[in-house]
Amino acid sequence: MNKLEPSDRPGVWSFETDAMKGELSANAETHLHGITSLTQKSTGRQVVREKHFCLHLYRVLARNQWFSQCRDVPHTAKLEGDELVVQWPLTKPDVPGFGPGLEAEARYRVAAANAVDLTVTIKNGARWHRDLELFTSNYFDAAMNPAFYTVTPYRGPAGPKNPAVLTQPLDNPCSRFCYNGWPRDIFAAQKFFDGRWEYGAHSPVAWAIARWYAYPFGFYATGDRKTMAVVMALPDDCFGMCSSYHSDDPKDGVAHHNSLYHNLLGRDVGPASQHTLRQRLVLTDWADDDAPLKVYQEFAAAAQPKPGNG
Repeated sequence: MNKLEPSDRPGVWSFETDAMKGELSANAETHLHGITSLTQKSTGRQVVREKHFCLHLYRVLARNQWFSQCRDVPHTAKLEGDELVVQWPLTKPDVPGFGPGLEAEARYRVAAANAVDLTVTIKNGARWHRDLELFTSNYFDAAMNPAFYTVTPYRGPAGPKNPAVLTQPLDNPCSRFCYNGWPRDIFAAQKFFDGRWEYGAHSPVAWAIARWYAYPFGFYATGDRKTMAVVMALPDDCFGMCSSYHSDDPKDGVAHHNSLYHNLLGRDVGPASQHTLRQRLVLTDWADDDAPLKVYQEFAAAAQPKPGNG
C-alpha cells in the first residue's frame, strides 16, 4: 500500500510497500524536507545518509544570481490524497536584491512499490529571470558509490556514433576537491560559470566539468550490487547533474559527501509564467547491468504526452 501516514513526530509522514519503507519530512521548524529515511526491505539497508535527505529542493539560482536556499525558507505542508504538498515563497520583495514573486510547490508521491515521485511547479511573478535554475539534492549512505551514463562531448546525442558509456567518477588529482559537473551540452556547461555559484551559502563552489550526460539520471550502488538508488529527471527539464566521486581518502570531504544533484529548468522565465519539473527516485538492485537505464526509460516513457493531448 503506497499511502502516506502521519507519524507521531511533527512534519513527518511514513510509508511502506513490499519493497521499501521510509519517511517524508516537511518540518516547518527545521525547514528540512524530502525523503529523510528509506530502507530497502530485501537487504535492510538504509540508503539515505544519516541526518540528510533525498529529492530535496536545495537552491534557486539564475545567471549571476542566488535567490534562496529552500531548506532555510519557512514552508507549509499538507496531505492531499496520496500526495504530500509542500509550498515555499522563494523570494520576497522586502529583501534587497531579491526579485519578488517566485514560488514553488513540491508534490511527493509514492508512485510504485520501489519508487517515489517529485513534481515541482515554479510560479513566477512580475520579473524576468535569466536561466532560472532549481537545484535539487540527494545524499546517500557511505557504502554506496556514484555512476552515470555519459557521452563524448561535441559528438551528438547518445547513439551508434556516440555510444553511452557507464562512467563511475573516481578520485583524480586533476579534479580533487572539486564537484563533478555532468552537463547536457556546451550551453549547459557554461551555466556552471556564469556567476550563479559565486553567491549564497557554501559558495563559491569549485566545479570540474566532466563528460556530457547521455541520460538525465545518476545512481548510487553498493559494491555487491544488491542496493541501487536511481534518481532521474527528463532531458528538457534537466540541463545538468553534479556529484561527488569515490575516494579512499578519509579526509576528502567532497568524496565522502556522497551527493547527487540535478540542475533543473535552466532557461529564461517571463512574468506570470509557470514551469513544471519532474523527478523520480527508484530503489532497486543492480543485478542486471541495464537496470539503471531500464528504470529511467520506464519513467521517460510514462512522462511522454499521450497522442492527441498536445
